[in-house]
Amino acid sequence: MGREAAIERLTIGVNTMLTITTLMLATNANSPKISYIKAMDIYVGVSFTMVFAALMQSATVGYMAKRIKIARRQRDHIQRLKRAWQQAQVEELEELGEEGGAEDVANHFQMVSVGLKQCKALDRELEAASTELRESKFELAFIDVVSRIVFPLGFLLFNLGYWGYFLSASKIVDADSWIRS
Repeated sequence: MGREAAIERLTIGVNTMLTITTLMLATNANSPKISYIKAMDIYVGVSFTMVFAALMQSATVGYMAKRIKIARRQRDHIQRLKRAWQQAQVEELEELGEEGGAEDVANHFQMVSVGLKQCKALDRELEAASTELRESKFELAFIDVVSRIVFPLGFLLFNLGYWGYFLSASKIVDADSWIRS
C-alpha cells in the first residue's frame, strides 16, 4: 500500500488490532484460569505489539507526508511571489520607458536594486523550503522502506524462534511420557 494511503493503512491496522484483541479475549475466556503466562498469550501479545508498531509507523508516515505537502505548498507560494514581483518590475519599467522620464527610470532602478535584495531573500527562503522538502522525502522513504523490511523479517524471526522452541519442547515432553510408560 502506498504512502499516500494513510487512512486505509490506519483502518486496516485498527481492524487488525481489534481482531487480535477479540481473539485474545476469546481464548482467555475458553482457557482454564491459571496464574502463569501461556504460550498463546506470548504469541498473541507479540502479534499485538507488531501490529501496534506498524500502526505507529503508519501514523508517522502519514504525518510526514502531510508535512511534505505543506512544504511543497510553501515552496510553490514563494515561487509565485517571485514571478509576480519580477513581472511587476518588467511592466513598471516598460511604462516608465514609454513616458520617457530619465529621472523616473533612475529612481526605478534604485527601487529595483532594493527589490533584488528582497528577491535574493525569497531565493534563500525558496532554497530552504526545497532543502526541507528533499530531506523530508528522504526520511519518509527511508522509514517506509526500512519498515517494509524490518516488520516482516522481525515477525518471521519471532515465528521461527517461537515455533522452534515450543515444538522442540513438545518433543521432549512426548519422549519423557514415552520413557515413563
